[in-house]
Amino acid sequence: MDEAKPALLRETLRDYLVNQRFRRDIFVKGVRRLSPEAREERFGRSRFVLRAPPEKLLGAKIPLPFGEAELKPETYGALGAALAEQDFAPKTLDFLRQHPGCKQLRPGQFVHALRLLVSTGHLHLAQSEASIAAATPRCQALNALLLERALHSDEGSVLASPVTGSGVSVSHEQQLFLHARAHARSTPEAWAAHAWSRLSALGLRLTREGKVLESASENLAQLSQNARVFATQELPLLRALGVA
Repeated sequence: MDEAKPALLRETLRDYLVNQRFRRDIFVKGVRRLSPEAREERFGRSRFVLRAPPEKLLGAKIPLPFGEAELKPETYGALGAALAEQDFAPKTLDFLRQHPGCKQLRPGQFVHALRLLVSTGHLHLAQSEASIAAATPRCQALNALLLERALHSDEGSVLASPVTGSGVSVSHEQQLFLHARAHARSTPEAWAAHAWSRLSALGLRLTREGKVLESASENLAQLSQNARVFATQELPLLRALGVA
């Protein structure tokens, strides 16, 4: 315990040592609410980072317990554009409220939209800069190990993000692209060739429209297309999350 300096690590380690699942100092009977002013001030300082390309927010339908919600372009288009600025770097709610493209959104719309995007995984809460800096070396070391494992197995589907302090879903194919990129292969075509060399060695094949692609040329062509899409859509997000 004495060697665990970060508070979050200490508390998690304590739970394991005493085999405790229900924390009475966190979960209590009866709700003690913050005042509206305190809640607003704390929420305004919270930082958010995109996990999905902004264009995927437009018109998407989100399943809810009692129906579904549609992400209307007038709200989520403006919000997605603001979140995508500065290479998708984390943004505070205060920054978003002051963004010229979001001036037409009411305060209640911001809160509802951000909560909905976080609950669906399109948006993640970001840690402080100090926490990100402390976590980055360990996350990089862990991800390097996981990418090496991806060369020999397709079981892993998560990499570590120092920005969110949590795991981020990254497909096996995309992990192979990242591995190629980390080893000086600079083009999507080179990433695709590297991915195919590993997938074929594992006896794996891609599918397109429900059909398994059997030939090497078909698989390589599909991987090249996927790598180009990855370079323009997914890679910028993974950079912002500290994964790439």
